[in-house]
Amino acid sequence: MVVSPHLLYELETVLLRRKFRSKLSYRDVLAYVLWLHERARVSESLPADVVRGVTPDPDDDYLVGLAAVPGVSYLVSGDPHLLGLPDRLVKDGDGRALSRVVTPREFLNELERPG
Repeated sequence: MVVSPHLLYELETVLLRRKFRSKLSYRDVLAYVLWLHERARVSESLPADVVRGVTPDPDDDYLVGLAAVPGVSYLVSGDPHLLGLPDRLVKDGDGRALSRVVTPREFLNELERPG
């Protein structure tokens, strides 16, 4: 699992929104973000060849950059901008597939598959 400081900050900010307050306490959110930080590979920088403007939302381009980190097979997101990428594949500048974009449910299904 690869994350960035920006991704962890964004996750924390989203999970602290009012709509999640009935499900997650402030303490739960901070513990979860800390858990991710301690167990994931934290990438401070993105690959230099990340193509800008590959998503409809330029603020999501950094996520494509994280998906381009060597060894990453999936970009897990519920964001329709990312899920709607052509062929649901994140590609590099040469058109090579880097990572599949999947929903959290699809990712869990992949993890649960035998073999």
